[in-house]
Amino acid sequence: MFEVIPSDSSCGATIRGLDLRLPRSAELLSQLRKTWLTHQVIAVAGQDLAIADLERITLEFGPRSEDPFIAPIPGHQHVVEVRREAHERTKLFAENWHSDWSFLPRPPAATALYDKV
Repeated sequence: MFEVIPSDSSCGATIRGLDLRLPRSAELLSQLRKTWLTHQVIAVAGQDLAIADLERITLEFGPRSEDPFIAPIPGHQHVVEVRREAHERTKLFAENWHSDWSFLPRPPAATALYDKV
């Protein structure tokens, strides 16, 4: 199915051997969700995703919510771009651990991030 490599920290795991671009069975989604709930944070290594892939996998985990402060990418209501160019020297935004939108009456259960260097 896929390999789970727990981190040395109190939470988190890396998943290897899973291509998020491919269709997922109900069983695979159940195992992926169980891994997320067990480790609280998962990183799925080796992905090369399009915006449509991001939208599809997040919907498989449940309904998405609106971001109350950040404008989405045009045509993709639930995707925002957070970009930092190599030449930028300003302090990093939200570089420490935090929970997105925890002040909302019904905060989201999770946030999905996709890193592209």
